[in-house]
Amino acid sequence: MSKYSKDRSFTDYVHKALAIPKIYEPIGWKVKNIDSNKLENLDIKKGIDYILTNSKNNTISIQERFRDAYYKRYTDVTLRFRREFNSDPERIKSEFYKIKADYLVYGITNGKKFYDKRHTLTDFIKWAIVDLRFLRNKYRENKVEIVTYIVEKPVGLMWMS
Repeated sequence: MSKYSKDRSFTDYVHKALAIPKIYEPIGWKVKNIDSNKLENLDIKKGIDYILTNSKNNTISIQERFRDAYYKRYTDVTLRFRREFNSDPERIKSEFYKIKADYLVYGITNGKKFYDKRHTLTDFIKWAIVDLRFLRNKYRENKVEIVTYIVEKPVGLMWMS
């Protein structure tokens, strides 16, 4: 199984078992049924994992990023910027450049992501919904600055001005 397939399998599992009942349903968001091939294409080309309707019945697009309990000590939300050392030149510019989703739903689960440990995933330790439309607008207004430098690994920093 490829890394993408493993990551997608974990995301799909957390989406169904945790995100729908513990995040989306309580805030009135409902997942729309979309053909799986269309969803895969949206994910790869536009960074959109799912299409939902919000409590006002407006269509919204979601990028989900879930981590297992190993990441519980971190208090940040990540959005990949660049992968300078990727062997595929088309994958150096990462999701920051392609993401067209309205929201990033980011969560740290209380269990392990490995297939044989998925039964340990029963809840979120913490989660956040980031309005990517707001972030993109602030970037266009030059109110978000991205500074990059290479040490041993590429690093991207963002802050609001």
